[in-house]
Amino acid sequence: MNIIPIEFQSNGLASRWVALEIIGLVLIQKKPMSDIKENKRTGFFCLLPEQKARTLSIIEAVLRNISILDKFIFSHVKKNTNIRVVNIIRIAAAEIFVDKIAHHAVVDSAVRLAKNDKNLYKYIGFINAVCRKLANKSMDEIIFSEPTLNINLSRAFEKIYGYEISKKFNVAQAKRPPIDITVKCKDFQHKYAKILNARVISSGSLRLWAKVQITSLSGYNEGDWWVQDFAAALPVKLLENIKGAAVLDVCAAPGGKTMQLAASGAKVTAVEVSKKRAEKISKNLERTKLKAKVVVKDMMTFTTNDKFDFIIVDPPCTSTGTIRRNFDLQYLDPIRRMPNLVKKQKEILRKSMSLLKNGGKLIYCTCSLMPEEGEKVIEEVVRKTIGWRQIPIEVEKFGIDHKWLDAWGGLRLRPDYWEEIGGMDGFYIALIIKEEK
Repeated sequence: MNIIPIEFQSNGLASRWVALEIIGLVLIQKKPMSDIKENKRTGFFCLLPEQKARTLSIIEAVLRNISILDKFIFSHVKKNTNIRVVNIIRIAAAEIFVDKIAHHAVVDSAVRLAKNDKNLYKYIGFINAVCRKLANKSMDEIIFSEPTLNINLSRAFEKIYGYEISKKFNVAQAKRPPIDITVKCKDFQHKYAKILNARVISSGSLRLWAKVQITSLSGYNEGDWWVQDFAAALPVKLLENIKGAAVLDVCAAPGGKTMQLAASGAKVTAVEVSKKRAEKISKNLERTKLKAKVVVKDMMTFTTNDKFDFIIVDPPCTSTGTIRRNFDLQYLDPIRRMPNLVKKQKEILRKSMSLLKNGGKLIYCTCSLMPEEGEKVIEEVVRKTIGWRQIPIEVEKFGIDHKWLDAWGGLRLRPDYWEEIGGMDGFYIALIIKEEK
């Protein structure tokens, strides 16, 4: 059943109406885009492929640039204006200044969104007037290189990293990042670098710059590679001689590390609490023709008689390191959610440590830029536990600067690193060993 109201199904309004709905879910109800897109009860699910692409483009243009758009919008709109009206104007502003769509078409669509909604009918004249004022602004007035991160998150980064570095995080978020892929075996590296016109970066990941439909690219359906940011692919690459080894992948979704481990010949057990995300791991394993045991279980209730040679722990976190690609996350109150996440991270790490063999190695990593979720977790859990030792990560073979290591040898990756070739996600990686008794 199509849940998009019939009055919004023509004149190019379907994509704009769904974008309006989703922007409201993100900004007001704090729903993540990943959940919204997969929910079959949303209007997004009912759209045609080309309509979905347009919807996502509108949402991205609004959420990446909202602070700059609002700077001009709120010079004409009161702060207490109906939020749905504000979001209609935000969409119009993004289409005018970011997508550069013909002004008359944008204004007409904005007015129609209100005209077809009985609750907004009284705002038609207001929306028309504001959109026309925005359309008359000179492009020179709109500067999209300014910082655009959510103000609370921007302040948190500034407190941790200083003004200049936090400003670079802001700028990195404003740009669509390149796409990194991991090939199933090294023999595929140069083959797909040539076919996909990709750059081989020092870690062995392939970097694509073009905006493409991933599933249509050569090698995807064959299962020869998968999308995985350089930073996310690095933890597994730090492990050597894992062929035949028993490896536990904790909080395994979306499955990139599981596939890396399986492709290296490890005997992998992947634990994931979400049934839906676990199904994705299984589908990816099927596509890539790789094998792993996928267990749908909360890690805190996971039991086994086995001990593992290696364990990868990538627990739930604020994901603040991935904001340049998951631009909605900054609006989901990551700072407020962090204390509960940190508590869970420590619990999961301790539970994972109990499953490692003597002499085994464990990698703890989070796609977060917050030390509370990385360096401080290791400081509290590992360095205060007898029989465990943090090992400095050897970075030479990956073309990584030694300055990215902390005093204990943990690796702190940031979006402003490698900015000349497109940057990377924020990540923290620590390698620890359980000493022989």
